[in-house]
Amino acid sequence: LNWDVQANPCCALFNLVLTAAFLFVLGTAPLVDNFAHVFGFCMGLISSFLILDRLNKRQHCLATCSRRFFRAVAACCVLFVFAVGLGVLFRVGGTEANEFCPQCARISCTSFPWGCQAGSCWWTCDTMQATMLCEGRYRPVGSPANSTVDLKCPVRRGGYRKMTVPSVDATVWDEAHLAELCREHCPGA
Repeated sequence: LNWDVQANPCCALFNLVLTAAFLFVLGTAPLVDNFAHVFGFCMGLISSFLILDRLNKRQHCLATCSRRFFRAVAACCVLFVFAVGLGVLFRVGGTEANEFCPQCARISCTSFPWGCQAGSCWWTCDTMQATMLCEGRYRPVGSPANSTVDLKCPVRRGGYRKMTVPSVDATVWDEAHLAELCREHCPGA
C-alpha cells in the first residue's frame, strides 16, 4: 500500500519474502507450533488492512472509497474469523476442531526432514501424537512374548478409558510399539 514511501520497494519486498521463507522453514521443525504461525500470519495480514493507514493520502473519491470498502471487508473478516475461532475453541454446537477440519492437524506436524522415508525420519507425526495421547504398560504372563498390555485411551470429553489388550509380544517394548498399539485399540489416538 505504501510503495511510493519506500526508497527501494523491490529490495524491501525481497527482504520480507526471504525472511518469511526462513521462518516457514524454521516453523516446520519438530515441536514448533506451525499452526499458530500460519493462522497468525493470515490474521495479521487481514488486520493490517483494517488498522494500518496509508501514509500518502490521495484526496480523490475513488481512492478514499476503495480504502473504506477494503477496511469494512477486513473488519468483517476479522470479526468472522475471531468468532469462528472462539466457537471451535469452546466447542459451540458440539463440534470439535478435528471434525471441522481433519487435515489441519498436519499443519503443526510435518515429518522431519522433509521427504524422508517411513523408517528414516527423525520425527514422525503419527508416533508422537499417539504416544502423547495414550499411555500403556505391559505385564508379562509367563514370558514377555505373551504379555498383557494395559492401555489408557483418551476419551472425547477429557479423562481416560482403561483397556486391556491380551497376548501381545512385548519382547521389544518401545515407544513405537506403544504407538502402534494405541493406533489399533484407541479410537482417535
